Amino acid sequence: MNPSRNARRRAETHIARLGRAPIPDLPTLGDRLSHLRGRPLQLLPLRPQAEVTGVWVALPTTDVIGYRQETSSPHQQRIVCHEVGHMLAGHDPAPVSAADCAQLLVADFPGDLIPDLLAGAVIRMLARGGYGSAVEDEAELIAGLLCQRFQRPRVDRRTRDLGVAAVLNRLELAMDGDDE
Repeated sequence: MNPSRNARRRAETHIARLGRAPIPDLPTLGDRLSHLRGRPLQLLPLRPQAEVTGVWVALPTTDVIGYRQETSSPHQQRIVCHEVGHMLAGHDPAPVSAADCAQLLVADFPGDLIPDLLAGAVIRMLARGGYGSAVEDEAELIAGLLCQRFQRPRVDRRTRDLGVAAVLNRLELAMDGDDE
């Protein structure tokens, strides 16, 4: 895919709504998106037999992103960023039944999502099994640019442990207050 300058500018404009600070991890991305959209976001693994790699489920009060669990962390990050790309670009998910939704996501929904599912609420879902459409291309462009924003844990003289370095980096970002 070789995006036009206009497509890239649109994608960068969507991403800019998340703030300028680096994104240290998926939970931080989820927090920023939840704040932007005014509704919680939950990340759930897809069932191993699901034929899609990622899915965005828009429940009445919550967004859910399903991602393939049997892949590398960087690939999971890319899948989640692709679904976030759909949200940022304002793509419309299609209405689906609770049964269809449950067939893709893990068997045990978090307790706070069950009332929406049992009440027969209108569930809207956008699932990805491949590429090719303009909507998928736009979401993938946003995902690629968004993945570049992820801050990789740096190892400095304070520590050689990547886990500790990641926590220290996150604390530095939080104390900087340069989110918006």
